[in-house]
Amino acid sequence: MALSFKAEGNWIITEIQPPPGKQRRGLTAKILPQQFLQSGAVVESILDAVASDGQRRGEVSALQLKVDATADEACIVAVRHASGALTFHRPVETVARRRGTASSSELSFHVPVRAQSARRGLFSKAVKVAIIKIAGTAANKAAALALPKIALAWEKLAWQRKKLEEGWFQVSSGGGQLQLTPARPSPNQRNLLLIHGTFSDAASAFAALDGNGFLDSVRPIYRDRVFAFNHFTVSRTPEENVRMMLEQLGDGVHSFDVI
Repeated sequence: MALSFKAEGNWIITEIQPPPGKQRRGLTAKILPQQFLQSGAVVESILDAVASDGQRRGEVSALQLKVDATADEACIVAVRHASGALTFHRPVETVARRRGTASSSELSFHVPVRAQSARRGLFSKAVKVAIIKIAGTAANKAAALALPKIALAWEKLAWQRKKLEEGWFQVSSGGGQLQLTPARPSPNQRNLLLIHGTFSDAASAFAALDGNGFLDSVRPIYRDRVFAFNHFTVSRTPEENVRMMLEQLGDGVHSFDVI
């Protein structure tokens, strides 16, 4: 599969040559869970996109990819963003080609990326890009377009098994286990908001707060107004999560200190 790429703005893109066997699978797993590679899907190429020193934090620019595919191949691009979010991208344009009796296509991808802050204030610039190929029948081609739905279904199942739910929760001490009770903050009051990271949830990410005296120490400031927002981190982007958080928040002016 032929591949060409370029980037808007101050991004430097290099193609990684994954080693064979277990090491290749390990590199792929850093981008997306193996469960997503179903129905004959394989990672054909992996790209490393690094923001140069001229890239401003929060700046959005685009990676432009062109992939040559045969008539019985379909492609989709998976991107592990600097925030840890995973997004999937279909071709924005397909140009058919024919040489004699052989036919092929050039698939164009336009992938927006953002330079983001990592944990503890460090500026993380790296973005991983996987070119996923699905070869064979028309059914396998359809599987490529279903990957985002597979990601959502996988995360929903993982949360159901852990008996987790998305949304707003009031946080309290449970005598050795952090307690989350469905509740929304009221407007016009100062609240503490706990936001968990990738592949996590509020109860597990902030479990250490129960039993170490933290909730008692902040009670004079927030009383019982300590909240968490549980959200998917694999199948939804940070922007989608923020939109859902605001839609569920309700009307009025809300004030938060955020961890």
